Formats: sequence, structure tokens, C-alpha cells
Amino acid sequence: MKLSKRTDKPKFLRKADKIPGILYGHGIDSEAIQVDANEFYKTYHQYGRNMTFNVTLGKKKHLVFIRDMQKYYMNQAQVVHFDLQKVSTKDSIASKIPLSFINDPISGKGVVLSISLDELEVEYKVGSGVSSIEVDLSSLSDGSPVTVKDIIVPKDFKVLDDPDRIVASLASASTVILEEDTVEEEVSYDTGNTE
Repeated sequence: MKLSKRTDKPKFLRKADKIPGILYGHGIDSEAIQVDANEFYKTYHQYGRNMTFNVTLGKKKHLVFIRDMQKYYMNQAQVVHFDLQKVSTKDSIASKIPLSFINDPISGKGVVLSISLDELEVEYKVGSGVSSIEVDLSSLSDGSPVTVKDIIVPKDFKVLDDPDRIVASLASASTVILEEDTVEEEVSYDTGNTE
């Protein structure tokens, strides 16, 4: 991805189909930058927020990953600002990686899948990032929840989340409906009288 130094205020850059950002990290001073929107989205779809890639700024090349992105509140697909963090090949990265669920055991009505965690915080070496981590839900058919310690992560990944934290579980639909009815009933009795 080819970057350039920021030349205008963010609102004017966005009107020109450019996205403002900042580059900082290993061995460099922070630099206000900008990039063509199409080039940014192409890079983001290829590498996500957890994989490293090379960018150029002037005549210098930097190994970076997307540390953060801010999105337009009316359109979550539109990025309005981004942070790139420069790293070296000897660094480790701590990041949250999206979870991808497979082998959903639900085969009929009467059961509801409850996802309690949709991303996993892990630490890994630069260059070994992945776009997502698969979670096998087949064990849910036995009635046991899937916890963080049940997730198989790539080699040399260190999981930072609590190993006993529940990731996914099954509940009967009747239980969920009953809980919702109880909440509605409690609300209906709240008349707001202060007497």
C-alpha cells in the first residue's frame, strides 16, 4: 500500500476519496498520513486487522499492521480514519482475532445458539497473524458449553483471554422465551408512581 503525508484536513480528504490515518511504532516518529480509499479497502480485505504487510511512505518501506480503525457511525462499512503500527520481524503482536464458528449442531427448532464471545485476544509473532480462528461447535450437542480453552489456536499463539470463559452454549427456545416474558412482566408493573 502506498502512503503519502497528509496534505489537508480530514473532511476534505474524505471528499477526495482518501482516508486519513497515522503511522507510528518501532523506530519511527508518528506521521500523519493519507491513502486512496480504494487502495486501503483492498489491503484491508486482504490482510484484515491482524496480519502484517508492507507499506511505502516516500522512499521508505515499513512493515505494519492495522492497529485501529474508526468507522462512520451511519455506515459501518466506511472507514474514516486508521492507525498503522510499524513492527519489526522480532516483535510480538497482541490483538483480538475474530472467531469463525463451524459445525453448528442445531438441527431443528427448540434450541437457540448463544454466542458469548466473537473474538479472541491472542499474542503472536509478527508474520504469523491470521484473519480468523475457527471454533468447532460440534461438542455443544453433548450439552457442554464451548470455552476459550476448547479453541484450537495456531502454533505459537498465546491466548490472553480467561481459559474458562464461555464462548458458545445452547439453550432451549422455551427457556429464552420465558426469560423474555419475565422481563416484560417486570417492566409492566413499573408504573412510575412515587407514592
